[in-house]
Amino acid sequence: MNDPEFVDVEKPNLGAPFSPRPSPLSGAKKGFRIASYLIGPIAFLVVTITLVPTAIGIGSGYGFALHREVFSGVIFYVTFAILGTFAGAISWLIVAPVSSRHTSTLDRPIRFFKRADPTAPQPRWRRWILWIWPALFAVPGILIVIAGLGFGIYSGIVTNRKLAEAISTAEQSSPNWQFNDLIAARATIPDEENSALVVASVSEQLPQAWPPAADVLQAYDQIGTTYDNVRLPDAVYKVLRAEMVELDESVQLARTIANYKRGRHELIIGPNLFDTPLGETQNCRAVARLLSVDAALRAQAGDIDGALESARAILGVARSIGDEPFIISGMVRIAISSVATNAMQRALAQGNASESTLARIQSDLNNALADSFFADEIRGERAQFAELLRRLRAGEMSVASLSSAEARNQPLATTAPWGQLWYDYQRAVGLTWMNELVRIAQQPVHARAPLLAELDAEISRTVANRYSALASTLAALLPPAFTAAFDADQRHRTEISSAIVAIAAERHRLKTGSWPATLDAIDRVILPKPPDDPSDGQALRLLKTDSSYRVYSIGRNLKDERGAYDVKKWGHRVLDDVGFTLYVPSERGKPATQ
Repeated sequence: MNDPEFVDVEKPNLGAPFSPRPSPLSGAKKGFRIASYLIGPIAFLVVTITLVPTAIGIGSGYGFALHREVFSGVIFYVTFAILGTFAGAISWLIVAPVSSRHTSTLDRPIRFFKRADPTAPQPRWRRWILWIWPALFAVPGILIVIAGLGFGIYSGIVTNRKLAEAISTAEQSSPNWQFNDLIAARATIPDEENSALVVASVSEQLPQAWPPAADVLQAYDQIGTTYDNVRLPDAVYKVLRAEMVELDESVQLARTIANYKRGRHELIIGPNLFDTPLGETQNCRAVARLLSVDAALRAQAGDIDGALESARAILGVARSIGDEPFIISGMVRIAISSVATNAMQRALAQGNASESTLARIQSDLNNALADSFFADEIRGERAQFAELLRRLRAGEMSVASLSSAEARNQPLATTAPWGQLWYDYQRAVGLTWMNELVRIAQQPVHARAPLLAELDAEISRTVANRYSALASTLAALLPPAFTAAFDADQRHRTEISSAIVAIAAERHRLKTGSWPATLDAIDRVILPKPPDDPSDGQALRLLKTDSSYRVYSIGRNLKDERGAYDVKKWGHRVLDDVGFTLYVPSERGKPATQ
């Protein structure tokens, strides 16, 4: 028979005492093949899977770049192939001399299936394994890469459209919406009109972290725990009086801030934007505390007009923060305004003020209520977020630098195309949410709650979905806690609105002899248009008792609790009727309870 498969092959004489030693290359070849069969598929999978980001980048139109793990996969294969070659050669050199039987065994081809007759020719179907083996991995790998290409095309279309829509919305709401433009558009204020310079000067004169610890701090805290219409204990008054004598020059300078209409702190923008130092802004708190002590002492001494002028100066300290585009600046401003209204309430609970001083206070409060600083700061946060994502996309900063100060000094690398796509999608999602926050901030305060709840639900749904959360990680994590910020703005506006009506009611009492029974009864010359309740948009509530007269808001829980308010429960929507209390003249300045 001429068929080569049936050619009689002489069996080797395994018992022969010696056979010529074949070349060591046969062992090296076997080692190379074993390494290729075992390591090759793994390396191929590594290369294939890491080609998917490259395919996504190409498909999205963001450019071409090979993932670094592609090279790792190739090096992985080559390294083990070389190691297999050396291992096979060394193994042969060690084992082959033992016997000619082992030598011939090592010299046989690699077989993964046991053959009944080792001398018989290899069947044809088994020869195809050499081709089928790589195909088992090549075909799925190619399909995976093609799928990545399709996903890239889809992602590029969605991302570009979503980002273009978000940018267009931002441009329509604010022409100078981008961070650099917003910073450049900040108001320029001459030094002689800049209250921030006066605040900074007073702050430099004060001891660090004023009031200091121990007795002065304890006495300061007791102002807030003593009923407004009750005098401070003599011991507390003496401690604070002694401290104010030491700081008299600073106090007199601080009181002049009431006459300034605006202010501006110079900002040195930090590398990551959110790490911009706001030391001068934070120092405003100490100046406000200083003035609040002065107001309390003046009220106790019977100088009610002087106490209210110090409270006006506290409002001026809040104004000195100006148009800083950071939500933390707004929170400081709101906190200082709260100190001012508390100082006014205590002053009026200790005695009677003049009509002219009350009129000035009311005018300043009207201006504070009309100030749109909160909406401006939300726009600033939007610009900050968009600029931060732009810098990450451009490779000007790394994600690690957001949480690690050390990473900010490390050299940066160019962002890969698939990374640019991811950052653009993050920017599109975050900017869409921020645009909605800007729109909500421009609405009447009482109309914000349902809009915020709707947006919060959308963000929560996105975060709850593992795939959406992965695509929107930075959009969900980087913006500050806006719910708390909006709540703080609502309380601020409620305090200011209540103070306006209460002071107008006090002016009405000075003019007519009694407080008004309703808001409509207040002389329109004194109060042309009463501010609405920020909680429900209705008229503020009035509660008159034998000893007091309270103007209050229904609160966030929209439940009339007869003016009851507890600052610790307000955040939980319990006892949240924020307001301003006046006392009948006979109840003002009652003796201290020692």
